[in-house]
Amino acid sequence: MKATICPKCGVQLPAKGRFCLDCGCDLYGEGVRRAPFPWVRLVAIGIALVALSALVALSARGRRQPPEKELVTQMTRELLDLAAERRYNEIVRRFVLPNAEEFQQIDNTLAEVVRGSGAPGLNIFRAKCLDNLDEARKFVQGYDTEHLDYVVGVLAAITFQDGALRANLGGTFIGTQRGEEFCAWHLGVSFARVDARAAQVTDVQWEDGPGDERILVATVRYPQPPELIPGLARPEAIAWRRLADGGWALTFGGTLCLDEVLALLQRVKI
Repeated sequence: MKATICPKCGVQLPAKGRFCLDCGCDLYGEGVRRAPFPWVRLVAIGIALVALSALVALSARGRRQPPEKELVTQMTRELLDLAAERRYNEIVRRFVLPNAEEFQQIDNTLAEVVRGSGAPGLNIFRAKCLDNLDEARKFVQGYDTEHLDYVVGVLAAITFQDGALRANLGGTFIGTQRGEEFCAWHLGVSFARVDARAAQVTDVQWEDGPGDERILVATVRYPQPPELIPGLARPEAIAWRRLADGGWALTFGGTLCLDEVLALLQRVKI
């Protein structure tokens, strides 16, 4: 093997090394020798990158919602899309009717209001108020009721004719004497004052529902805070109930205050 001579001091160099042992000349810098390929460093960097990627993946997986929350988030977004298009009957068909037990309670109570024990009082309301909202409000104010504006709106929606079905709460022109139409009217009024198209689902959390039943509630944020009318379903807190078959359905947590309307009508006397 040919000896390597230091270009600076002329002494013979050892077989390996970067610097001359006599004068300290940088043999790499002088081009006498080439630096070894940094395999160890590259392997270490590769290992570090793999570990970092795994950590990021695990972290992302940890941030994902449980499957039931992801499903409820998706369903809430679908509901908001339908609300933005004012397809309230479609919301009822897809998300309310599957909750058969609760919907049957709503339908039965509405039937009692329209055709059962509430019918005599409803006829008196219709005769006295006709299509006049001011008179309807005065009529309801004569009775002790918790949700005045809402009850006026329900009675007007049931009895008023033509365009007055809008009452003073919404913008829907549908009748309300059957359960499906009533739920659609109710949803139309609830979402009438919000921009559902620009809404964002910000959170989904378990909460205690009626009878200590656990429900998932989706929190929805709108560009402008909704104007809440007591008695209406809250558009910023959309509740979902798990069904016996494992599916999910919209829940109102009761009969949409129809029991309050019925109680008022049962007190009405000529």
